[in-house]
Formats: sequence, structure tokens, C-alpha cells
Amino acid sequence: MSQISPPIRILLVAVIGLCAAYMLFLKPKDETVPAAPAPAATTIPAKDPGAQTQSKPGAIVQKATADTQNASDRAEQAAGTSQGIDDGKTDGTTSVGPASSGVNTNPVTKAPATGQTSAPAPITNDALASLPKDVRKAIKQRKVLALLFWNNRSYDDRAVRRELKHVSTYGKQVFVAARPIKNVARYQAITRGVDVEQSPTIVVVDSNLKAVTLVGYVDRDTIDQAVVDSLRASGGSLIKNPYYRRLDAICTSGNQQVKALQQPSAAAAIPAYLVGVQGVVVDMKAKTTAIKPPHKYAGFHAAFKRYLGDNVALTNWAVAHSKTHGATAVKTVTKRGKALDKKFKKSHGAHGLSCF
Repeated sequence: MSQISPPIRILLVAVIGLCAAYMLFLKPKDETVPAAPAPAATTIPAKDPGAQTQSKPGAIVQKATADTQNASDRAEQAAGTSQGIDDGKTDGTTSVGPASSGVNTNPVTKAPATGQTSAPAPITNDALASLPKDVRKAIKQRKVLALLFWNNRSYDDRAVRRELKHVSTYGKQVFVAARPIKNVARYQAITRGVDVEQSPTIVVVDSNLKAVTLVGYVDRDTIDQAVVDSLRASGGSLIKNPYYRRLDAICTSGNQQVKALQQPSAAAAIPAYLVGVQGVVVDMKAKTTAIKPPHKYAGFHAAFKRYLGDNVALTNWAVAHSKTHGATAVKTVTKRGKALDKKFKKSHGAHGLSCF
């Protein structure tokens, strides 16, 4: 080492230092490659719709299963409700709207301020006895009630009373009256479930004692519509003439009986269906014959009996040919029946009867 000149020795030391530094700090390390993760397991949805899935296809199937189950549950719930299964409700009412509170200071308008309905409720003898005599009589006759509770010092109240005088009684099927608002407590037997806290308020009660209120100013058309709705809800007729109303009751009953018949789904069921229709028409003719019409309606009554007689003959033909003609017999009855309806209306008018 002593034979090496000093400059060379310095150079060698520098080279050795550089090599040491390279080995310690600058030499690249071996790259570590991480192990690949195991592929996610694809699971088939379990029978339980709530089971977890770990793949996209599995999640789609699971969602479809859950949706199907939910739809099935909803269908079963709807079917249970339609079959009368208890759903927890006890009042059976449908709320139309909240009742107003406070004093009516609105100007005259063409619409009721509020409306409210109450469920039909049985009325006891004691509750019936608490009502005024005329109202009690109307309830026993199963009339619709249209009662105005009013204050004669208010302009709106007086205006509503004038409108009430023009409301139709539909052939004495509706009892119409105005009573002081201060006496409303006496009518609790028929106003339970609705609020009568201000005037003017009209309470319309159907023959099943279901009440609806019209609060504030209302015109005759609005009151009449509430009366019509109550008449329809309780099985009343919109025909005002008593004679035509009796015939309409026969028509309505006949229509309902025919609709209640089991519709034939096969040719073998057609004869029984036509026999059912025949029985309904024969009964309608018998009930009509039992009615003694007012003298001025004698001609119409005779024509109506002939009309029903023609329908009886038509159904007799259909029953006799039902086994050989099958569906053709039903089509023939329908076609010829419509022709009889058209002919009668053209000659005598329908007069609102539901037969036509």
C-alpha cells in the first residue's frame, strides 16, 4: 500500500466508499407482488327472501324473489279485507273533510265551506223519543232528512233558508226543515259524529242514519246533490212521481237479481242461467200486475205489462231452446230484449225507469 502513490490511494478510497454507499442505500429492492384475492363466491338465493347474496346476479334474483313475496302478501291482505277480515277499524267511516270552527263571516259563495260524514248508527227508542215529533216520524218512514240549523240574524243564514225551500222532496222521500241553531242539542241522536258548531249548517241524514254536513252558504243545487247522494246510498229512487217510483223499484230489484245470477262459463251452464232470468222476469210481471195504477196512468200501466209479457215470452223461448241453441239463445234474448226496450221507450217514454 506504501508503494502506491498518494493520489492513487485517495482515488481507491473514494471508489470503495461509493461502492459501500451503493450497496447500503442505492441498490434496488426486490418487488413484492401481493397474492391475488380469492374470487367472490356466487351464492344462490335461499328460500328466505331476506337471505344475503354476494354477487350481482344473486342480488337480482333475490330482489325478484322479495318483490314476488311482497306482491303476494299485498294480494292476500287485499283478499282478506274484501272478505270482511277485521282490519282494525271500528267506525266504518270515510272522512270527507274537517269541520270548520268559529263564526261564519264569509261572504256569499257558491260552495260549502266544509263537509263531514258520520257512520250509520243504530238509534235507541230513548234517543228516538228525544227528537221532535215530525223528525221522529220521518225517521220511522225511512225518509232522508235535510235539516238547516240557522240563526235568523245572519244574512248567510237567511239566504240558505231561501235556497232550502227549492230543494226537491223527490215524491215525499225527503223531510226538509229549518231549526234554530240554539236547539241543536235536541238533535244529538242524528247528529252524532258530525260537528254542528256554527250557522248556517245543513245536516243531510240518509235512511241508514248516516249524516253529512254542509257548513256555510250553499245554494239549492249543492243541497239537492247531497240529498240525491243520500237517497242513492240508502236505496231510494230519484223518480219523484210515486207511481213511476213503484215501477222503478220492481225494475231495480229485477236488475239486481239478474246481475246476481252465476254467469255461464260453459255451454252446459247456459240452461240454468236462462231459467234464472226467466224466473226474474216472471216475478217482475206478477208484481206489476198487482199494482193498481192511478186512472191517468192506466194506459201506461197496460203497456208496461205487455212489455213485461213480451219479455216473459222471450225468456220462455230461450229456455226451451237453450240445450240446442246454447250461446245463440243468450245472444238472441239480449238482442230482442234491447229491441223491446227501444220500442217501448219510443211509444211511451222511459220516465226514469231503470228497466230501460
